[in-house]
Amino acid sequence: MGVFFDSILSDAVAIFTIVLMWLYYYLTSTYSFWESRNIPYIKPQIFFGNLKDIITMKTPQCLKFNEFYNHFKGSGLSYGGIFELRKPVLLVCSPDLIKDMTVKNFAMFHDRGLEFDAEGDPLSANLLSLTGSTWKYIRSKLIPAFSTAKLNAMVTSFGEVAEPYLEHWRTIAKTGEAIDVREMTAQYTTDVIGMCAFGLQLNSLGGNSNFRVMGRKILEPSTKVKILQIINNVYPWFSKIIKFRLVPSEITDYFIGVLRETMNYRKENKIDKNDFLNYLMKIKETKAANLAEVDEMKGVVGYNTSTGDNNIELTENVIAAQAMIFFLAGFETTSTTLSYCMYELALNPDIQKKMKEEIRKHLKIHKEINIEFLHDLTYSEQVIEETMRKHTAVSLILRACTKPYKLPDSETVLPEGTRIFIPVHSLHHDPEYFPDPEKFDPERFSPENREKIIPYSYLPFGEGPRMCIGKRFAMLEMKTFIAKLLLHFTVVPCEKTKPVQISPKTFLLSPVDIIWLKLVADNPSGAGDA
Repeated sequence: MGVFFDSILSDAVAIFTIVLMWLYYYLTSTYSFWESRNIPYIKPQIFFGNLKDIITMKTPQCLKFNEFYNHFKGSGLSYGGIFELRKPVLLVCSPDLIKDMTVKNFAMFHDRGLEFDAEGDPLSANLLSLTGSTWKYIRSKLIPAFSTAKLNAMVTSFGEVAEPYLEHWRTIAKTGEAIDVREMTAQYTTDVIGMCAFGLQLNSLGGNSNFRVMGRKILEPSTKVKILQIINNVYPWFSKIIKFRLVPSEITDYFIGVLRETMNYRKENKIDKNDFLNYLMKIKETKAANLAEVDEMKGVVGYNTSTGDNNIELTENVIAAQAMIFFLAGFETTSTTLSYCMYELALNPDIQKKMKEEIRKHLKIHKEINIEFLHDLTYSEQVIEETMRKHTAVSLILRACTKPYKLPDSETVLPEGTRIFIPVHSLHHDPEYFPDPEKFDPERFSPENREKIIPYSYLPFGEGPRMCIGKRFAMLEMKTFIAKLLLHFTVVPCEKTKPVQISPKTFLLSPVDIIWLKLVADNPSGAGDA
């Protein structure tokens, strides 16, 4: 009997040893990728690759990538290799190479390398993650939604949304209480997106906006979800086994339910609104162009098999996915930028004074806040641009090699599928491109200085055909908020104001602590110009 158990134990130990050896091999088998191609790289750690401090939330993502960037650039390199868990990633440090990948040779880098599952996780199949012809088709359909005429109409909505906020801010200013500016800006941008995207009055001032609650659950994931999101990009097969969803079913059901209800109500009552959802509904009613990549379209668009002519049309799920990403991009990144902008204005009263003077000057000319008025706010735009440089909301641009690519001045060829990271925050804080980078200086973007900026060193909205489709919308939204605010209030620091530190818990550039400021009413009686 003892011999029998000894045999079983021996076999178990042998099997366990073999499993460990296989696991070790699997986790480390790619770690020779960069060395075999004579590309300098940072030595990885088993399982984590080079991202241990990010995964364990010890260091904010942007600061860790600053370390990588400075390591390679400090060695005189235009790029270098790192590992996302076991997946090789090329970190690009050169503006010239960024131009080559995002514009000149875009055909070789037209995807972001993000995983999505159109059938099991329908909201993940959005413009951010879609690939190839699918992405090209969807983007081509969405571009007209941001035409000058449509944006002009949306500016009116921006102003309408701001009115109840002005009264709320006046009440707070009278009390002299400190205000959480991130909450303040998030409430406003949530309501703007709710109105412009879905034609809904979300009334976030009450603090009970389900839209915003659901959005935050995506953008501020738990530690567990954050780790699984990284694993999903490296081991998509594992995510399918455990049925992990980038967008949890609770959020998917909520967004699709709200949109379905809104769309059905509009159809039944023949309601026509000038918003993003209405535009998507009109696209859905028209037949789409024929695409070659039919298999890729399954689950993302409705493939019409009955006609056999490969016609495709937008489905309800893909409409929901595009509407959701518009909502997320429109409220969180914009509110983050606006909160940092208010923080900098409070600390730099001379800059704030110059902005207020510009706003009042052009309001006298245009008489109202319209698109022409906003276009004339050139100094205000400089302030926003400098805010996006110093406090870069999205610190990385992602690309994936879709065809073999020969690195310039090298014999090395990147194979298809190689991931590319462009560290935007690092570029924005590189003293070679932006001297004294920690100084808040809007004059960097003045007409005379703008030409001195090295092309592709400033990338708040990305670059090339995959740059942010809502760039103009975001700039107009931010200008409207700032104009409305500074026409009536001065932003000042208070005893609760602290130096901003970056949180390691989110992918966006979020502060660790609440940004507390005070509003001082310029016209306490409540009368105003706009």
